[in-house]
Amino acid sequence: MTSASGGTLQEPSRALLEALGATPTAAGVTVTEGSAEGIPAVYACVKVIAETLGQTSLKVFKKLARGNKEPDEAHPLYHLLHDLANPEMIASEFLETLTGHACLWGNGFAEIERRKSGTVKALWPLHPGWMTVDRDALNQLRYSYRIPGRAEPIVYHWDAAATPIFHLRYNGGRSPIRVLRESFATTKALEQYLATLFGNGARPGGVLQSKDPVKITEAQIAVIRKQWNDLHQGVGNANKIAVLPGGLQWQSVGMPPEDAQFAQLMGFQVEQCARIWRVALFMIQSMEKTSSWGTGVEQMGIGFTNMTMMPWYIRWQQTIARDLLTYKSFETHTALFNVASLSRGDMKSLNEALQVQRQNGIINANQWREIVDMNEQAGDQGDQYWRPMNYVPADTPVADPTADRGTPHTPDVTEGAA
Repeated sequence: MTSASGGTLQEPSRALLEALGATPTAAGVTVTEGSAEGIPAVYACVKVIAETLGQTSLKVFKKLARGNKEPDEAHPLYHLLHDLANPEMIASEFLETLTGHACLWGNGFAEIERRKSGTVKALWPLHPGWMTVDRDALNQLRYSYRIPGRAEPIVYHWDAAATPIFHLRYNGGRSPIRVLRESFATTKALEQYLATLFGNGARPGGVLQSKDPVKITEAQIAVIRKQWNDLHQGVGNANKIAVLPGGLQWQSVGMPPEDAQFAQLMGFQVEQCARIWRVALFMIQSMEKTSSWGTGVEQMGIGFTNMTMMPWYIRWQQTIARDLLTYKSFETHTALFNVASLSRGDMKSLNEALQVQRQNGIINANQWREIVDMNEQAGDQGDQYWRPMNYVPADTPVADPTADRGTPHTPDVTEGAA
């Protein structure tokens, strides 16, 4: 039977294999998004990005005049994005799940459940490996979701008025795992080799040689091999004393791990994973090398926020505006992450920065208290702005110190008389 892509069931075409992520690699290991996630460095990088985004407060704001804004808890999206994405998943879990999917597959999908009025009621994550995105006869986006065991896929047609799918794209929708499958295949091959090395305590990378000129039969070879493996193969049998039959001696032809510099190779693969997702090595517990992200934890954290996380925040905010906001609310509302919340770990630096803003009239006391999760002050004092008394507007004229200041007052001799 020939497939539509030109291959057969016995020998599928390369295009079909690439679509399924099953193309062979030079290392001889097939790599998919699922298998790549089993690499510790990959898992750590994805976890760092997803959990950081999940812990950042996300709110829907109402746009006010002159660029101002205020949180709008009455908006239907506010509590979905801030508290509960659907009856089974809190908001942080939803953010982490779709971000993790996008990191691995290049896409994160969620079905948008809407009320009759068109407002969003719930967001349900969909497995990116089961989703196919193409265009219909009208050249509009079409999402086909094929659940294993189900004959026909669920098809979602794009609708400008009410988008059925929330679609978060990363790397242009391309899977980093497939783009860089050779690198990940090398890592998987190293892991499999090490696992096999420890599993085969018999050290199969060697031979049993006979000094006896008498020829050993095939049957005897099979018996000797079986006895050797039974007695010495496996971690539990490692380092046992070997008793060789008369005339046989062991000759190693394998490459010991220290000769292959496995530690350096595995360390290089950790660096590769950190480089792909732009994660600092110290954030995935790799401390062997110094970091160029800064001289302290605070500076490295700032670098991580600006260089790694900021593109994710912008990507999420703009996708929410496109897929979840209606035409009307697109003009009146916006979803924003509170990136300042990531600085709470260093309260000293945070409060020093807030103090400078407070003293210069940039924020008031209530805005300061909101950032550190405190209630507003009672009365109106918390809404007042301060500024130093010697500060004046830039266009205020400066008095001339040489100008006539008038005739000085001469007291009357009778002043103060009884």
